[in-house]
Amino acid sequence: MENKKHYLPRGVIQIVARELGITKQSVYQRLRRNDETTVDLLEKTLRDHFKGIAEKNQRARLKLEMIREQLKRFDGLS
Repeated sequence: MENKKHYLPRGVIQIVARELGITKQSVYQRLRRNDETTVDLLEKTLRDHFKGIAEKNQRARLKLEMIREQLKRFDGLS
């Protein structure tokens, strides 16, 4: 059975590289060696990334709900 490739979200490795002050290639090498600090920083970055996406989706839902409420109000006027 083949191992399925797992891809990271776009830009996460760049963020980790910037935090550590090294190149992206060095980050990949450290991850291959299971470097503790790099893995911890990657976990933190991924957690923040997905938390940001969830907050963005929540804001979008609230805006959509607000627009629907305004449309209901204006429909009653016509």
